[in-house]
Amino acid sequence: MKDYADLKFVSIGFGFLAGYLYPCYSRFCKPEKIGSQIAAVTADADTLEFKRQKYAFPIFLDENEKALRQVNPDVILFSPPPAVAPKLAKEVLKPYYDSLRDQGKGLPDLYAFPPSPQGKFYVDLLGKDVHVCNILPNMTREIAGKDLHGAEGNTYVTLPKESTWPEENLQILEKIFEPLGGIVYSDPDNIQDILASMCAAEVIPWACFAITDSLKREETKWDSGGVAGIMRGIHQDTWRYYPDQAEHLCIDGVKEEIREKLKQFLSGWTQGGIDYLCSIGLPSEKATSIMVSNVDLRLHVVQLESREEVENALAGHATKGGVAERGRLCYEILAEERIKAEFTNGSSSTESSEFGAFCKNISFEICRIVATHSRRMAGNEIPVRYTPEHHAILYGLFVRNAVKLAGQDGKKAVHAGTLLYADQRGSRMAKRCLEHGDPLDPFGYMAYGEWAPEPGTMEAEDVSFEPDVITQAYTCPWLTAWEQMGFLKEGVEYCSCIDYNLVKGFNRNLELTVESTRTEGAECCRFVWKGFSMDEEARKALAKKKTELSDSCRKDWLYHTRHIYSAMSSQISLLPQGKAIIDKTLDDFGILYGKSAREAVCDVDHIDFYQI
Repeated sequence: MKDYADLKFVSIGFGFLAGYLYPCYSRFCKPEKIGSQIAAVTADADTLEFKRQKYAFPIFLDENEKALRQVNPDVILFSPPPAVAPKLAKEVLKPYYDSLRDQGKGLPDLYAFPPSPQGKFYVDLLGKDVHVCNILPNMTREIAGKDLHGAEGNTYVTLPKESTWPEENLQILEKIFEPLGGIVYSDPDNIQDILASMCAAEVIPWACFAITDSLKREETKWDSGGVAGIMRGIHQDTWRYYPDQAEHLCIDGVKEEIREKLKQFLSGWTQGGIDYLCSIGLPSEKATSIMVSNVDLRLHVVQLESREEVENALAGHATKGGVAERGRLCYEILAEERIKAEFTNGSSSTESSEFGAFCKNISFEICRIVATHSRRMAGNEIPVRYTPEHHAILYGLFVRNAVKLAGQDGKKAVHAGTLLYADQRGSRMAKRCLEHGDPLDPFGYMAYGEWAPEPGTMEAEDVSFEPDVITQAYTCPWLTAWEQMGFLKEGVEYCSCIDYNLVKGFNRNLELTVESTRTEGAECCRFVWKGFSMDEEARKALAKKKTELSDSCRKDWLYHTRHIYSAMSSQISLLPQGKAIIDKTLDDFGILYGKSAREAVCDVDHIDFYQI
């Protein structure tokens, strides 16, 4: 490498990002020499002349090789769309690096800005002697026209394990990105997870706007900037994070209940992102630094810029179908209404600690969902492994959307759908029981169930066997899913009637009493078979029967999820708003679990759910 003043750059895929980074790399060039030290290539003919008038260096249209040969760069800034990057690397970069090697010339460092493909792809393609990295730059260089001078935010760099970077080259990289804040190096396997945590922080402005709108109903005079300033002060005090040059933020005069709710929101949301990053192997200190600084930076933007400016910027940065959009949509589905409710009409009916736990769970889930979406976008299709979670969340989405769009009529349709589901499943159990020549009694009901919990997902015990069999359940996969993703309220309908009516579907003459449920706030779900007892011999017979049946009665969770879709949609479709409710529920489910999951669960026309 040469001295910093002699550095040469070629930008391939010169669009918004490369233009945004221009102050970072152009500062090494003297104005009179910039035309010989920088060149760029764009594929966008419509903006070519505009770019040529704006920048004082050559900009070529689809002439990548010409730009590379003309400048002979020390650094290639590679920022095409992710879908185009592999093809461009094979057709442009490989021939160029091969020719330089043949001529005995030095090889430029390659800064790849698409999060995929990862550096290993370029190393395998171009050679281990090429210094390659993937970079996620800090996209907030200034706020309201004020240059942050690198005091806030981070740029994330991943170096492939297959090549070694000399210290001198790393120093140049760090010098180039110095105006954008600190450099955080991460393992290539974690870059999509870090990007997901950034997307979870990216929804903070939307939450701030929702909180502002809700507080205004109490005649609070703060605008979004004022609310963001208060939130930022609380956030900094909570985490003892005070960026260089940060102004003092006063939270005096804020009502205690509002301050506490803001603290619970910010602490929970930040901790959720930290917990996610720790769950994929990042050290706690690094995970905390990433999430705390990103949340603060987002609040700083809302604090100083107008709401219109922030909303326009967020819309502009969120590529359709991309990770930022996915994060916002998850926020709208899982969190927005709850956050609004918490800050409307004074203190909410829930404890602040419960609200904080809700925020932590949702932040974690957004990170998880966005990271999975990011990997799918990179071509790493992750097969959907259906579990009770999919069943529980699809049900919760049906309930939420039906009530929101159809009110009391929606509630009635949800109830009817739940009863139909219970009747069909109970009927299937009865048919199997009769097929084996067993009576339709509580013993048969217990033996012919269609699912069994995975280890560690169910906590239940039989607390009595006579004169009544009594079972208490403390946790189950449905409760876990609803708690984690904020659907406990929607789960009440399911828990209040599912077991009673499953039994009725099995045999109308049997009676199972459900004395309490966890979704309604009880310590356990308590089930009582009145008048039915089991001595030790009967219990051994039941265990033997279950062993003999093994998995022969079981249905997989795609089947069960399809069943809940079929039953609920058949009743909801009878409403005038039925189609809108069903479409919204499927769209929401697709956002949370992917397009293939959405398509699979509604493929039910070939299934008769009364048949075994």
